[in-house]
Amino acid sequence: MIKTISTSTTNIGIRSNFDDWIKHEFEKQVSLPVPPINIPTIRKVIFNDPATIILWADGTKTVVKKQPGETFDPEKGMAMAVTKKAFGNKGRYYEQFKKWIKEFEESDGE
Repeated sequence: MIKTISTSTTNIGIRSNFDDWIKHEFEKQVSLPVPPINIPTIRKVIFNDPATIILWADGTKTVVKKQPGETFDPEKGMAMAVTKKAFGNKGRYYEQFKKWIKEFEESDGE
């Protein structure tokens, strides 16, 4: 079953708060200043197991798929799609997850 969510492109206040929150959380984790992230407003989200697709107001789209063996999770799919967009809409975003999760696991979770 395909589920679609559409939004208006007028959520400027929410968009601004979200950008500030992402920047703040990232800076806390890596202790580095972060350049502004310019992510367009979401126009539409399509949840179609195994994929989550975000259509952006700038006319682009981002597609992410669950990993083999995972259960489809719309929230995780949407979070990964936004992250992918923030990292240039290319597959290299996932390398960041693997790097930092591996480092965490090697430190015994501390």
